[in-house]
Amino acid sequence: MKTRTPLLAGCAAEPVLALITMTNGQGEIAGEVTVDSVILQSRLTTEALIVDGDVPGVPGVARFELAVSESDPDGVSSDFANTMESPWLDATVERDFIVQTKMVGLAGGTRYVYRLRYGPSPDNTRVGPVRSFSTLPGADGATEVDFVVVTGMNFNPFYADGPRAGSPEDKTLGYPALETILGKQLEFFVATGDNVYYDVPFGRFERTQTLMRQKWHEQLVQPRFIADGHREKEMGHGHEALGRHQLVDPGARV
Repeated sequence: MKTRTPLLAGCAAEPVLALITMTNGQGEIAGEVTVDSVILQSRLTTEALIVDGDVPGVPGVARFELAVSESDPDGVSSDFANTMESPWLDATVERDFIVQTKMVGLAGGTRYVYRLRYGPSPDNTRVGPVRSFSTLPGADGATEVDFVVVTGMNFNPFYADGPRAGSPEDKTLGYPALETILGKQLEFFVATGDNVYYDVPFGRFERTQTLMRQKWHEQLVQPRFIADGHREKEMGHGHEALGRHQLVDPGARV
């Protein structure tokens, strides 16, 4: 008696994706907002904290996903079912691992939500927290706007041990004034100058790209700064008023 051996069809195993260990440790920024456009920016990092005096960046890819906020009666839901997407952006050492794009074709006077999708490759990503901003109403619109102007963010005395030092809790979270700003539901955060001090500590100033970038990294990684970005309306400002958002890489201007 003959028997037949059934043939087993082979199937390829699903590829195992690498564990994503990077993060967007300095939050996101929506700046240079107009009636119909916005510049979105983030930076890919190994962790959301200072390691050996800096916040290390990491190579990867990212894209921004944008949708009309569900708070707009005629807009799409902020579940991102209908989104505008930026191209995939490369986070490279030459750009300090910053990813930045300009989104155009937006509606005026409209609340938008956005988020960063990032990872080591386009087929292996995670999604960051949802942020928000509003486009300007235009020259024919009249709208009240609440905003805050900040200057003199004195990082070194705050994190030192002298009379102007923050409490242990505040040194972990960042400047307490940022907590007050969070509660005001403001539209703009404008940093007018003295945001970082390249010559502090005095006598240790090195006019190098690495040092100048490090000064911004340690400032913008404060959890209260990131929380401002998480709950923010938009943060829009000119080049001198970049503050927490460094829409232009300061180190690139050395």
